[in-house]
Amino acid sequence: MSKAERKAASDAALASIELEDFFVLIYTLAGAENYIKGEINTKELTSWLKNQIESSNSLDD
Repeated sequence: MSKAERKAASDAALASIELEDFFVLIYTLAGAENYIKGEINTKELTSWLKNQIESSNSLDD
């Protein structure tokens, strides 16, 4: 997938989320931007997001 295709897919997903009155956390957007730029692949993005969620959850304890 090209950078333009990744950007278009990300924009479409974000628009869909916003239409449902949901929001995306800033760290999720940061990870998506790294993916769009081609700095990480989907496996790395998934792993990175999982780590961010786990870190966030540990702050709640």
